[in-house]
This record gives sequence, C-alpha cells and structure tokens, in this order.
Amino acid sequence: MRRKLQEAQEQMAKSARESGAKPSSEIQMEFDFSLKESGQRRTISGYDCREVVMTITGRQKGKTLEEAGGMVLTSKVWLGPDIPAVKEIADFNQRYAKAMGDIFGPVGSAQQIAMATAMYPGMKDMIGKMQAENVNMEGAQILSEMTMESVRSAAQMSQDAKSESEPAGGITSVGSLGGMLGRRLGRKKAAESDPNKPTNRSTILTMNNELLKVATSVAATDVAIPEGFKEKK
Repeated sequence: MRRKLQEAQEQMAKSARESGAKPSSEIQMEFDFSLKESGQRRTISGYDCREVVMTITGRQKGKTLEEAGGMVLTSKVWLGPDIPAVKEIADFNQRYAKAMGDIFGPVGSAQQIAMATAMYPGMKDMIGKMQAENVNMEGAQILSEMTMESVRSAAQMSQDAKSESEPAGGITSVGSLGGMLGRRLGRKKAAESDPNKPTNRSTILTMNNELLKVATSVAATDVAIPEGFKEKK
C-alpha cells in the first residue's frame, strides 16, 4: 500500500509537470491555526459530548488567503468522556500512519489520497498539524467531521470567468470543455448545497467518523482467518 501510494503521487506530480503547473516546491506555505470550544453540546451514541472546532488555513507565504488563494481545513470534533478502548485504537492508528507514511491512517483509498495530496501539496502538512493538535484535546472523539476546501484568488476567479466566457472557437479540446463544465457544475452544486458559501471555495474532500459503540471483547469468528484464504508470497 505504501508503494502504491508513492507511485500514485509520482504519477500525479508527473502529470502536473507536463501540464505546466508550477512545482509545489517553489511555493512556500504558511499556516494559521485556530482551536476553540463552540459551546455546543449534544448526546451522540449515548455519550454527552461537547464540540471543539479547529480551523487551519494554508496560504502562500507573505500573502493573504484572498490575495493568492490557498486551502482551509475545518474539523468539528465532538468529545465525550475518556474511553480507554478508544484511546487504544487512536494510538494504534497513529503507529500505523507513521509506519505507512500515510497522513490518513488505515482508512481511505491510497490512490485517491495520493491524487489529492499531489494536486494540493499543502494538504499533508495541514492534516498532519490537525492530528498533532488533536492529541492535546481531552476526551474520546465520538464524532469528527472534517472538510478541506480550496480557495481561489481573485486573479484565479477572473481567469475562470474569462475561460468560461470564451466563444466555442476558443475551446480547443474535449478536455478544456470538460474542465469548463466541471467548474460550472462544481460551483452550481456548492451553491445548491450551501447558498451562503463563497463562490471562490470548492470542497476537496470530507471525512466523517462516528463511534457507534465500544466492545472490549470479540467472538473467535470475528478474528478468524477467512475460509479459503491463501497467503501470497
């Protein structure tokens, strides 16, 4: 899995170079961090929880988010009481992620993650910072809702508008037509789901995790080797 993740990242980086995109190594990023209690409480899976909202903004060094665009990661975490079994799982996931070199731990598609991190180089640093800060929050995470958004600058918005206003003769390939339609449909979908959302923001990914129940024992059949399993060397 680690090899597949690396191969997919290399392929995406190669595609970006061939398209003329500026190498991510030439862009220095700065991060603004906010962590606060929202004051909201709710019962989730039988646990009394409080909400903590974490926001991390990634922007080009020396420029504001509005000037050069960037990314915004928002994580809404609902914390309940300390649960030893949940902490054990969290510790395991951290060890797994470290061994894999994977910021997302044992969930998600390696190819999808590689594509996202290659397209948005600052994502890995942002999520890594989020995970590091999560360690400082007391209580078990009963529900977490994470959203990553890309933010286009005014210049990028102007370029998008210019591209979409070009006459039919200005579209030189099916790919450029698909890109234009994709941007339009993406903004239309975002506007329909949240009419108050700024038009220069697009959702890259969302990840939700909810704890349904905790069991400290399992049946032998739950951990048995599947029938017909054959080890490949």
